[in-house]
Amino acid sequence: MSETMSIELPEKVTIEKNYDSIEITRQWSRFRALTMAIVSAYWLYIGITKNIGVVDINFKALLLLVLGLAGAYVAIVCLLTSTHLTVSRKELEVRHKPLPWFGNKTIQASDIKQLYGKEKRGKNKMIYAVHLITHNGEDTRLLSGLDSREQALYIEQEVEKYLSIKNVSVHGELV
Repeated sequence: MSETMSIELPEKVTIEKNYDSIEITRQWSRFRALTMAIVSAYWLYIGITKNIGVVDINFKALLLLVLGLAGAYVAIVCLLTSTHLTVSRKELEVRHKPLPWFGNKTIQASDIKQLYGKEKRGKNKMIYAVHLITHNGEDTRLLSGLDSREQALYIEQEVEKYLSIKNVSVHGELV
């Protein structure tokens, strides 16, 4: 991200500035929730209708039931959950609330050398993430699945500003 460039607060992102920390919250995609709900409902319907009146449940129908239930959980998570990135002078913490999801982590603020936004081509669209580089050179994905480059750049900008990290160009970062 350019030194002089300032990204405005993007859609689905809020920031709360507290006395001793900032908390950046990102809402998850409601479209993804709707898509998963439809797909999982179809899998459940097929899995259930294949098993009506059948004493021995066949493997394919059972697999569809399991996939349908897993998909239903993903749909509920996408609908209700948001990612909370809390940054203090001591640590940076990523939590998904209120439902459990993968990717929770805590990183010591003193270990962070640089943050940068990154993009990669998904199946049908670009997917954005925020990575960090530690002082020992380790590259860690902090957040992923962001909807836009503005979300990634804004989060990078605000964390760097709060932790007083000078923005330095990183190979492969969003510009």
